[in-house]
Parts: sequence; structure tokens; C-alpha cells
Amino acid sequence: MKLFNSFVFIIFCLNISLCQSDWKDGYIITQENDTLQGQINHLAYRTMGEECRFRSASKSPAISYFPKDIKGYVITNFAYYVSKEIDDKRMVFLEYLVNGRLDLFYIRSNDDDRYFIQNDSLPLKEIKYDEEIKNVNGVNYVFESKKHIGLISLYTKDAPQLYKRIVNIKNDFHNLKRFTVDYHNIVCKDTLCITYRNREAYTKIALGPHFGQLTQSYYDGKSYVNGIYLAYGILIRVWSPRINKNLFFKTGAIVSNIDTYNFSIDQPTKMKTIVKIPVQFEYVLPISFIIKPKASFGFVLFTNSDLYLNASIGADISISKKVCLSFGYDKSITGIGGLGFGQRFNESILGGAYFQF
Repeated sequence: MKLFNSFVFIIFCLNISLCQSDWKDGYIITQENDTLQGQINHLAYRTMGEECRFRSASKSPAISYFPKDIKGYVITNFAYYVSKEIDDKRMVFLEYLVNGRLDLFYIRSNDDDRYFIQNDSLPLKEIKYDEEIKNVNGVNYVFESKKHIGLISLYTKDAPQLYKRIVNIKNDFHNLKRFTVDYHNIVCKDTLCITYRNREAYTKIALGPHFGQLTQSYYDGKSYVNGIYLAYGILIRVWSPRINKNLFFKTGAIVSNIDTYNFSIDQPTKMKTIVKIPVQFEYVLPISFIIKPKASFGFVLFTNSDLYLNASIGADISISKKVCLSFGYDKSITGIGGLGFGQRFNESILGGAYFQF
């Protein structure tokens, strides 16, 4: 038991320490406008604006480039970042979303989504959506700033028919991108603008069937459960690519029919259906192989009101961008202090698939 607990802890920590290792083909743009081909580490969105980790080949050492060092970098068929100055001469990498008569940029900074625009005659400015609380007759109201309306109107003054849309536009990736493209198509009918990444949804969901076996050990002084039973159900993953595309919140429902024994006569007295509901954080190691190790930690709630501490290890096998096979072993124990030496524990071996929606 100690070996299992130690092994899970080591694997989990190892995964977290290696979480920034998802390399994709791309290139950097030097200050002399030369391009250096290689691979770029696709970090979480909140760090892509601060640092570009580049290597010339898969076995070459990684080099960190900062906005002051290069003009930008490109992840092939994925995203384009350019070095820009914001917030009183702070250099960052802004993600280029639309390149046209109006340019649109994005950065995730301090857990906020920030958007910037510029054109050939006007400088880079942030589209700010501020909120403030005002007290009116003893009642607090939330008021939205209207500064963004004036800014966007100024930058698109040659398309006054868009004003009604500007009044209602929100600080949202899809709305701003559609608006910027529509503006370009109105004022520049002879050429198309260039649009970069069709951004992934802020939240993604994957779910799928899982089957396997469940081992349950339970004793309350009068009855006990001790056996191996069929387990089946659905597991669900929810995650945000903008925060960390390898860290998931996992839940679902795994069903088993177990036999309850009378302790005094050692005979089964009734069959009980229990549902195992995981509430866990799961991390999948971002490596380039088809088989990707994973580990999770959290709690498991059973429908008989038992709450267990849970840890698991396993692996995903990539089938396509939206489908993967999943296999894992998990163990649940009652009480953090018990470390699994009590008379209640649950373990399972499950296999199945996830389908991303």
C-alpha cells in the first residue's frame, strides 16, 4: 500500500514538473527578418505572450527568446505571435488574429483576455471593457464602460454602418474577430484579410464509455463487502485550453452491483447497486508519442454517502485529434490519515474511450 501511494505521488509530481513539453513545428522571426525553422514549445496561453522556447531539432537544446530578442514566432498551422509594446513600454508577444485594414491582436495576461487593434494610420490601442459599481439611492449597480465604443468607432469611421454593432459588441474572441473581418470586407472589397487561428473554445468537453472491474472492501460491524465486481459507466473530462490544455477536471458515473454479506453468518444478504462518482483533477503528460501517461488525484463519492480519497495512474492512446482510448488503475481509501490501512477501500481497473465535442 505504501508503495502504491508513493508511486502515485511520484508520478503525479513528475507529470506536473514536465507539463511544459509540448513541441510543435514552427519558426522564429529574427530582428533582421530572417526565419529560423525548428520547433516551438506550445505553453499555456498565459505564458505564450511572455516567452518563446525554441529548438532547432528534437534533440537540440531549448533556447528561450523574449519579445525584445525577436520580432515574432509562428507555430505552423496554428498561431502567429508578434513582438509589441503595451502598458508603458512593456514588451510582449501578441497573438495576431486578423491582418487587414484593421489588425486585431490578443494576449492572456494575469488571467484576463485582452484585445488590441491598430491600422495603418492609428497606433496600437487596447479595447478596454471596464466595469464599475455605482451607488444610486442606496442601491449598488454595475455599470459598463463605454470607452471601447469611441475607440472602435474611431478606428472604423469609414464604415459608419457598423456603429450599431459596435454599441453592442462584447469583449469576446469570436465577436471581435467576426467584426474585424466584416469591417475589412466592407472597406476593402478587392483583397481578403488574413485571419489566423480559429481559436479553440474556452471550455472543451470529452466523454465516453468505460468498462472494467471494481474491487470493494467494506465493514461496518454488522455487514461487510469484499469482492470483485463488474464496473461500467461514463467518464467526462472538462478543460480549458487557454489555461492548460493538459490539465482536466474529471467526473462521471461508474456503476457496480455488489453483494452485501451478514458478518455473523458469512452469507450474502442482498445485492446493492452503487454508483462511483469521481471528482478529480487529471493531468496527461504532453509528449509526442501516441501513448501518453496520465495521473489524477481527488475524491470519489459513492451513492451510499461514502467519500474516499482517490489517486490513479494510467495512459491515453491517441486515435485522432478528437478520439482517444483510455486505460487506468485507481485506488480509493477512507480518510487521509489512514493511508489505506483501514477497513474500507475501493480500487478499479477501467478501459474505454473519450470522444471530444
